[in-house]
Amino acid sequence: MTCLMKTSILFIMSFLSISNLTGQTVFKSAMYGYSFTVPDGWRVKEEIYLPGTDAKIVDDKGNSFIVTVRPLPAEYKTVSAKSLLEKSSNAELVELWAASYDNAYVLKRGSTFIADKEFYYVHISFPFEGGLRLIHKMFMHNWKGNTVSIDCASISSMTTETSVYFEMMLKTLRFS
Repeated sequence: MTCLMKTSILFIMSFLSISNLTGQTVFKSAMYGYSFTVPDGWRVKEEIYLPGTDAKIVDDKGNSFIVTVRPLPAEYKTVSAKSLLEKSSNAELVELWAASYDNAYVLKRGSTFIADKEFYYVHISFPFEGGLRLIHKMFMHNWKGNTVSIDCASISSMTTETSVYFEMMLKTLRFS
């Protein structure tokens, strides 16, 4: 593929991404002030039952983008999520988030920047119905004395499809 073709494809994809953002809903947390764009076809779930969950964005296929904010104990308020999690083994991370599943495993882990903040991420595969797997792409950051956890959950057969939507929500995330 020539350089001109690559440039043209990138330009078209960028234009389509920008045009897809117009007219979409922006979620703004009333309690914490962060915001992000909710893609077309996804909606803010009004009733949330999990403690600490500030936002739950869902599609009609069972996939979700969940933001949880919880206060940190005093001794951890100045420690980064990366420092807290990077030294844990994969088995310890599975025990932390998937203890009740026999066949859960870590797919990927590391750190990345979202909204100019360093997040530690852990992607875990959980057993799901019908031989499928549930993929949780979790991102954690300690912010203003709280831990912010973002869980991008999708059914394994829809991971490629939902990655575009999760990426958009993560790229448009802003902290105030």
